[in-house]
Amino acid sequence: MKTRFLGGGLVLLFMANAGAGDKFGLALKAGPNFSNMRVEEKSSGKIVNSDIAVEPAFMLEFELVISKHLSYIAGFQFLRHGYSARDIDSVFTFRYFRRATYLGMPNKLRAFFHHGRLQSFVSFGINAENLLSARYRREYDDATIPGYELNIKALFNELTFTPELDAGLRCPLLGFYVTVEGTYAFGTENVNNPDVENLATHARRIRDFRFTIGISRYIF
Repeated sequence: MKTRFLGGGLVLLFMANAGAGDKFGLALKAGPNFSNMRVEEKSSGKIVNSDIAVEPAFMLEFELVISKHLSYIAGFQFLRHGYSARDIDSVFTFRYFRRATYLGMPNKLRAFFHHGRLQSFVSFGINAENLLSARYRREYDDATIPGYELNIKALFNELTFTPELDAGLRCPLLGFYVTVEGTYAFGTENVNNPDVENLATHARRIRDFRFTIGISRYIF
């Protein structure tokens, strides 16, 4: 529990340090998250051939300006990771879907490059992701066989740290900034719950590409 809200503690520390003289901004962003976890068979090391799941992503960002070209970014993200795959080895073939929903708390450094009114940027950091829910759904190819859905939250680790790399553009408009951004999330941690890891047949790591559009504004 002490580590579960580490990201939130860093966000609060960030806000507390945004004192007089610091430039502080807020941003709201949303867009599709193209998620396809890297799934590896633990016994053979074989990578499972899985398909992308398109999931929603919503973000609230805080920006603390360090200099003209550098800012510290923190905030909150509502994210869903997952994938789907077909099982053709069973008597009755089926497709299964895994989805895990997280509250992310990113902490990043962002570098800006100025091109007149237009600004480009790149950022890198770690997203502390707190698990909210996880579901498994199975659909059989034979429509006469009913599918089912399970709560599998207990199989996932409650806290996962995911490196993220961003690149984007922003342009001023009517006192705000309009932002277009792409994010690549490349998890290095196995998201399985370590308490039941010995029962798991596969290791799973987050792999996402997010495309978001947002608005931001400096409030002081």
